[in-house]
Amino acid sequence: MSNIGKICYKSGDGRPACKAGGSAPVFKADAGSWTKISFAWGSDGKDLDICAYWDGANSMKVGYNHNTATSEQTSGPYHIFYSGDERGTDTTEWVRIKMSPWSGAVRTFKVHFNFYGYVSSTYPANTCAVVATQENGPSRVLVSVPCSTRHGQAAATSDPGVKLTFSADGTLQSMEVI
Repeated sequence: MSNIGKICYKSGDGRPACKAGGSAPVFKADAGSWTKISFAWGSDGKDLDICAYWDGANSMKVGYNHNTATSEQTSGPYHIFYSGDERGTDTTEWVRIKMSPWSGAVRTFKVHFNFYGYVSSTYPANTCAVVATQENGPSRVLVSVPCSTRHGQAAATSDPGVKLTFSADGTLQSMEVI
């Protein structure tokens, strides 16, 4: 079986490449672009909080009561931007993520959800919608994603959420409920 045209990694710098032929020639491959993950809820929910992180850099969590910086954060190959905490109803929070390079590291990203503003009589929501879109790539949508309803508490890794998985070239492969 030939490896011509298949993704490989350029020796020395770990960047994605494709074998063009012969024993050594390679040409650069398009690595996965930034992925934006949005979390939306309706007027029946108030103040959805997130706990979002790369599995390979789980100390670099973002969300309310975690790192709330809205500027780019990096840890090794992992990059993340956070929209900041949105506390109202009918609103959206988001994270933008990518790895560079995509080789040699864990390529899964997790987001956990809790309705900080949950009140059964006025804000009874216990689900949200999650949309992941990748520049020049695929999109994934999940509706009715389960969320915890612990009033007055930040989202934690024990809460329900979603897991995104990326291929070795950085393409968004899947998004599933966890």
